[in-house]
Amino acid sequence: MQHGVIYGTEPRGLPLTEKLLPEYLRELGYRTHLVGKWHLGSYKREYLPLNRGFDTHLGFWTGRIDMYDHTSFEFGSWGFDFRRGFEVAHDLFGQYATDVYTKEAVRVTAAGATCSCESIDGVSQWAALSRDLAAPRAAVLHNIDDIYGSAAITVDQWKLHKGTNYNGAWDEWYGPSGAGEGGPYSAARVRASGAGRALQQLGLLPADNTMLALREEATLRCNASAAAIACRPLAAPCLFNIDEDPCERRNLADLEPATLRRMLVELELQNRTARPPQLRAREPRADPRLWGRLYTNFGDYLPLNYN
Repeated sequence: MQHGVIYGTEPRGLPLTEKLLPEYLRELGYRTHLVGKWHLGSYKREYLPLNRGFDTHLGFWTGRIDMYDHTSFEFGSWGFDFRRGFEVAHDLFGQYATDVYTKEAVRVTAAGATCSCESIDGVSQWAALSRDLAAPRAAVLHNIDDIYGSAAITVDQWKLHKGTNYNGAWDEWYGPSGAGEGGPYSAARVRASGAGRALQQLGLLPADNTMLALREEATLRCNASAAAIACRPLAAPCLFNIDEDPCERRNLADLEPATLRRMLVELELQNRTARPPQLRAREPRADPRLWGRLYTNFGDYLPLNYN
């Protein structure tokens, strides 16, 4: 799991030794539901959502689908990938996936008990979100990939980045997705939208000036006054102060050597907990064209010699 993603024709998945959040919730009496993408391995039934703690699943098993015909493609293979539990959801063909997910989420949503779950690998954000408190998490490990030699970690306001992927094509800051598309932001268009009309009926739609103020507060802007210092992650690790430089244009690695060393130590401590990647070659016999154009749990039907 420490390199790349799991493809629909790969004979691997999230190790069965890992206990997932829905399994803890089941023990507390919750019913558990998954809506949307699984993408944690699907070559055998034992790796699928209904055997990993979920009571129901509506969505897809692999990494991506077309939003209307619900097909996926990988390395020249192409097939349908939309499921209701273990069954193929052919009846939903042509329906916009987000609409399908919304209807299903509304159908299954319910309230329940609280969970201490001390052994879960995570940090509860509930108090921070519900009471507008400072977040309890001070560090985020973004990624470690020892095969590509790339990694990134944030601690407090500092972000460390080293190595590259895809020959450096994605090294620069991406920027906000969709910014400027569809013309200027308009509170009137928000009110006229389906969601806006629904919120108005409930008396929950903010006034126009409030909407505009919230949008302004949430908009990230680059610090144009800070002189850029290039990051060349294949030559040396890069360090950014994301409070002052949210667009990661000013590499402070040479200016903050003590902080750089501290971040590298923290990254190394995190990396010591990583397990070796469980890489396996894609299985040609899993090609959807051999299974009625379906991505399926081929490992339950083929002789595979894996421990």
